[in-house]
Amino acid sequence: MNLAHMSTRPKARALTNSGLAVALIVSIAAPSAFAASKEYENFDLPKNARSAPQAPTSAPGAIGFSNSRIKLTPHGTSLRTPGVNAQEYLFAKEAFVTEKRDEAIKLLRQEIDSGFTRNRDNLQLRLGQLYAEKYMELSYRENELYTQGLTEYDKAKVTNKNAKPPKMDQERSQRYLKDALVVFQGLKKEYPRHPKIDEILFFIGFVDMETGNIKEGMQYLERVVREFPRSRKYEEAVVYLGDQYFDAAKFRDAQAKYRILMNRKDSALFDYATYKIAWCELNTGAQARGLNDMKSLIAKLDGNKEASKFNLREQALRDLVIFYGEVGQVDEAIAYFN
Repeated sequence: MNLAHMSTRPKARALTNSGLAVALIVSIAAPSAFAASKEYENFDLPKNARSAPQAPTSAPGAIGFSNSRIKLTPHGTSLRTPGVNAQEYLFAKEAFVTEKRDEAIKLLRQEIDSGFTRNRDNLQLRLGQLYAEKYMELSYRENELYTQGLTEYDKAKVTNKNAKPPKMDQERSQRYLKDALVVFQGLKKEYPRHPKIDEILFFIGFVDMETGNIKEGMQYLERVVREFPRSRKYEEAVVYLGDQYFDAAKFRDAQAKYRILMNRKDSALFDYATYKIAWCELNTGAQARGLNDMKSLIAKLDGNKEASKFNLREQALRDLVIFYGEVGQVDEAIAYFN
């Protein structure tokens, strides 16, 4: 993939926003066992960060107010430093989600293997989704370890000519990916008229593409786009197809997919589609139009504090230099950035 311009590529939301769903499966599956064990307490902030506000500490008759979070005086307002490190909180939350996902996978396996037939199709669907989420989790960690190994190798080879470069180890993540494909293929065969057949087809396409079966995966995603325009996975299927065409330098095909999202004004991927269409225009001889579209996107996102929108705008600003260069508007570029 063209990583230089794919840093803003969205991932399937169903594969990332799963903490609540995982915890719900765990809590429903065996409530009596979990209720008796502190090991399964709900995740929360440390106690010192979730204590109730203290009573006002000002002297009687004084003008002002103070508690654990804020101090108000006639001279101004000051916020107290939070009691929890944000990075530590995020790491703890991710560890919690990982633990509960593993528990949910185990419970679903036991339930399915027990021979229980009621709601079996939905149990299998959720198990396949959890396998896919586990693949994403492990794949990210494997890439992090590989990147860390490359950094260490670059340092070591300066003084050690025999230093060996790291090897990418994807054994763990690939196992879950294969398990997911088995589950989804089985669902498609056993329940061809399943109410959520669109999601089953989407995940088969996703897994196929992640395993390198690009042609087969795209066929499944194209079917989702063609037959299920109201599917929850519709826009994700469209953007996966558009990104795949873009990476293969089939810019007109990619532009046609992104245009679908552009025509859905309430699409959460509208701005991302605008960004990618500008790049498609740059690569198909419409450089001036691409420049204008990129500038319009930057202006639209100006002041947007949402992290994904902010990052997209920053990426567009960096890319704008290339667009100005392709159009040959050097003086205009200088004026714009000044």
